[in-house]
Amino acid sequence: MKVLLVDDDPEIRLIARFALERAPDVEVLEAQDGATALDIAIRERVDVILLDRFLPDLDGPEVLERLRRDERTRSVPVVFLTGVTRESELDELRSLGARGAIAKPFDPRHLLGTVRALLDSRA
Repeated sequence: MKVLLVDDDPEIRLIARFALERAPDVEVLEAQDGATALDIAIRERVDVILLDRFLPDLDGPEVLERLRRDERTRSVPVVFLTGVTRESELDELRSLGARGAIAKPFDPRHLLGTVRALLDSRA
């Protein structure tokens, strides 16, 4: 499984990479901003995108909207990483086409299982 991890916080990326790559079938690619994420998603054909809600250039919902408009990335599952977990915000993110959301800070021991469960929930 090729995961694109998009977060502007290098510590979050380090922790998530470590947690995800404990599994031998997971490869993690990283982006620290939305523009880079879009480029990587198109070029690398990723299986899932873990996308920060708030980024310095394009915010997460804008990145998701652009992914959905492009035939090459339209069907890639997106899971938001967010510090805000109000039900209304989660509903908004799902209405944009997100598979779900993972609250930050997340438990690294359960990150991969949570991602896989979200992917399986609508397979």
